[in-house]
Amino acid sequence: MNRLQLLFFVFLLFLSNCSGTTPEYREYIALDGVWQFAIDPAEQGETEQWYLNDLNDTISLPGTMDENKKGYQNTDTTTLHLNRLYKYEGPAWYRKKVVIP
Repeated sequence: MNRLQLLFFVFLLFLSNCSGTTPEYREYIALDGVWQFAIDPAEQGETEQWYLNDLNDTISLPGTMDENKKGYQNTDTTTLHLNRLYKYEGPAWYRKKVVIP
């Protein structure tokens, strides 16, 4: 096999591996949608094992707590800074049941 034939063979081998279609090796699970939700202002969720039971509220994700009207309604009307519609700082619990193949 001369050099030109070898170079041509390597070039064909390279082209066969660059077909443009790569096989999917992973399945993707969409996590958007409605999730169970609970705010935990007293930080009791861990000790009361909230993770073992369904949560009592829901939230749509992707989205913010303001968009979902979660937290405490903000009554601050000061115009010298940006105000959130709903205020909450602290732990919150999110839960969604998924099936992993």
